[in-house]
Amino acid sequence: MLYAGIDLAWKAGNPSGIAVINDERAIIHCSVPPWQDSEISRFIASLEDDVILSVDSPLQVFNERGGRACDSELMRYPFNGRYLKVFATSIDYMNRHYGGVRGAELLQALNGTNGLILGKSIVETFPTAIIQSLFPLISHRKYKISSSLSLLELKRNFIVLKEALEALGFSGAIPDPEGIRTKKEYKDAEDRMDAILCAVNSYYFHELKSYVQFGNGENGLTVIALPI
Repeated sequence: MLYAGIDLAWKAGNPSGIAVINDERAIIHCSVPPWQDSEISRFIASLEDDVILSVDSPLQVFNERGGRACDSELMRYPFNGRYLKVFATSIDYMNRHYGGVRGAELLQALNGTNGLILGKSIVETFPTAIIQSLFPLISHRKYKISSSLSLLELKRNFIVLKEALEALGFSGAIPDPEGIRTKKEYKDAEDRMDAILCAVNSYYFHELKSYVQFGNGENGLTVIALPI
């Protein structure tokens, strides 16, 4: 079995982080290609084993406005005593800001080409919640380039997160921020890290069966890894 993760760009054409982990917790693929849905689908099909996939993007959005119940459920769940915020996702919001619901289009492509089924072999996830769930002691250390931190501070926090993943036994193609000199280079590493977190989520979901689920697949289904 292989455990994949996608930090999906909400606009087609922008780079998406993609990572794959094997049964030995080795990260065997980690990249940030500007792939279209069909290219992502072909890549998943090329993997030489069955795949469990977690995607950081809404995969079902049926409400015209407002938010989804699965997102409200997640925001009411205390991850190690902390409540998280997510976007109030709606068709209107996604159309206005991103030109459509990219995740839903990808889900359709993966279901048709690869046979992935929501709730069984593919789920939504949220890297911020994964970190708060698995690594609460370092969750305050921001690694997102959208924060106000300097590049040096971001790199330090990134290394702490990298070491936390390695402490759980995950190894291989984890980005090393030491040689990064620009925020553009750092953004690529951030996207790859988010994809790795999504792949780790797939491992906890299927192999360890340690997770919490929000929604039932009628309008979203989000899975977050829980510590063993």
